[in-house]
Amino acid sequence: MKLNQRFVIGFCPLAIAIVAALLLSVAPPARAQFFSHSGSVGTFPFNFFPIDGSVSFYDMSGNTLFVGSSAPGSFSALAGALLKADSLTIANGGSGNGNVTVSGSRTRIELGGTTNRAGSR
Repeated sequence: MKLNQRFVIGFCPLAIAIVAALLLSVAPPARAQFFSHSGSVGTFPFNFFPIDGSVSFYDMSGNTLFVGSSAPGSFSALAGALLKADSLTIANGGSGNGNVTVSGSRTRIELGGTTNRAGSR
């Protein structure tokens, strides 16, 4: 009986270590990042933000995307992402500072409106 208890006691830490190693080595698949944003970023008249960066397409038609309005802000479309909006306004306002990046093959921001601005007004 004592031999059995020693075997079980000695085996448990090893079994736990093996199971832990197996669990830690199995990572979930990486999710693509299509959009990222920080700081002063929003849409009007309906605010879509914050958005999920792992979604590859956003239709914000009828809205203006504001980046860096009266405060620093940045917005990036990456890796084949598509964003539709009526207009894009960057660094609007007296203290605005905005940065928009479009990067990657087939990545697009499609604008359907008539009011697109960069800089102070």
